[in-house]
Amino acid sequence: MNEPQELKDLTKEELIGIILDLQKRLPAYENAHTPPSQQRRYPRREPTGTPPGASIGHKGVTRKIPEPTETKTLHLDKCPNCNNALELKCIKKRIIEEIPEPQSLRIIEFFISHYYCKNCNKEIIANDSELPKQGNLGNNLQAQISLMRYEDRLPIRKIANTLNR
Repeated sequence: MNEPQELKDLTKEELIGIILDLQKRLPAYENAHTPPSQQRRYPRREPTGTPPGASIGHKGVTRKIPEPTETKTLHLDKCPNCNNALELKCIKKRIIEEIPEPQSLRIIEFFISHYYCKNCNKEIIANDSELPKQGNLGNNLQAQISLMRYEDRLPIRKIANTLNR
């Protein structure tokens, strides 16, 4: 073992003093309260013997491609650069997913007929599945607001901004 020259010249008492000083300073760096970013030694990882990544023959898992609801065929008759006829080389397929444009708000005015049955002696009111039991918001809008509030956990202010947008 090679010893530094400055330690060779020291006496036994001086070396013991240096060791005791180091023992006092060491707990400042290696103790239970030292954060991991300040610790000097990192544990060595045990080699597993296998290369990182999926094993050979592992079946990959990806999201299923949905069935298309619409089909478009893109073709050209002439070259857009020189205006000459084109020869078809191959046709490739790409499936994309898109959301529809936002639809305009449906404002429905209901004329609700009220009837009186002389036989039952009761008032009968015409009903429709789109007409909510109470309030001015339709069933679909109420469902969307409930989803935003409880599933997406949006505050009322953000729900109002979203609906106004």
